[in-house]
Amino acid sequence: DGQVAFKVEPHRDQEPRDELAPLEKPYLKTSGKLKVSQLRKYLAKKLGTTSYDLELLCKDQRLPAEHSLQFIKRTLWSGTTTTVGDADADKGGTGAAGDSGRESPDLVVHYRKSETLVHDLRFGS
Repeated sequence: DGQVAFKVEPHRDQEPRDELAPLEKPYLKTSGKLKVSQLRKYLAKKLGTTSYDLELLCKDQRLPAEHSLQFIKRTLWSGTTTTVGDADADKGGTGAAGDSGRESPDLVVHYRKSETLVHDLRFGS
């Protein structure tokens, strides 16, 4: 399946009291076989939360735990050239890795507190 370069960043629509901070190093590269559940565990550790509390999204769609990054890239992300807030894609370079010191990501994954958890905390379910 090869490697997938991607960027992880906080979702823009987080509730202020549930807001998760951006990662110090948001650009990652790993095997395309990596499952969403494995990425969620990694991010939860980096963010100081649990994977149960974390929800991952691509293009505002929740990512199922069993899907691989390669599958998400092929199905959800294919055809996308830039995203809102993806400054590297808008720099006007040739797209070569040397232009900005890093390759532009193959895909962007957003994270936020799980809506189920947020709902349970608010409504005492």
